[in-house]
Amino acid sequence: MRCPILLCIVLAVGASAAADPLDINTSLAFDADAARGAAIEPEPSPAAPAVADAQPVYGKPGPWWGQIGGGYARELDDGQAADDANLTFSFSTFLVDNFEFLTEIAGWYFTQPGDDAMGLNVSLLFRWHFLNFDTWTVFVDGGAGVLVSTDLVPDTGTGFNFTPRAGVGGTIRLGESANRLVLGARWNHISNARIKGEDRNPSRDGIMGYIAIQFPF
Repeated sequence: MRCPILLCIVLAVGASAAADPLDINTSLAFDADAARGAAIEPEPSPAAPAVADAQPVYGKPGPWWGQIGGGYARELDDGQAADDANLTFSFSTFLVDNFEFLTEIAGWYFTQPGDDAMGLNVSLLFRWHFLNFDTWTVFVDGGAGVLVSTDLVPDTGTGFNFTPRAGVGGTIRLGESANRLVLGARWNHISNARIKGEDRNPSRDGIMGYIAIQFPF
């Protein structure tokens, strides 16, 4: 009788085991894999390239501009047969939209009757770009300065003079850069305003053409 009873018990246990599939706990293994993955830090993505600074807007207040150039003037009085040439450097800024203030330093060479001379000129100018189409502008300008020279300019004048001026010109943007080509013409006047009397004030008047490169800094 015992054997059939034991056999029934074994069969019952086996049937129960067959009905419930074996549940193996794998949570510890998966947790270990996750822990190893978390320990490996992802490589940082490459930094995005820096965005280049925007170019200054020409004609707007704020930026400063430098200008390097030169000019040539011929005396209008054929009797004097004088020629003036200069090399200039100026720096400027726009006080309001399209209205530019410039300080100019120029080195001069004067060929004239009598002794030729060299000079140094400092001037203040105002320039109004009354047409501004981004890539090009048209302006009028004017101002005055003082000139000291190594000899008398004109030949029978003095070594200290004033240099009022007025003219027209334009700028053209060079390619995609902020640099500009400047072209212009102006009345070029040299006299001492009679500081040594009427007899020592032989003025010089000419038309000067000039060219320059202007750049932000």
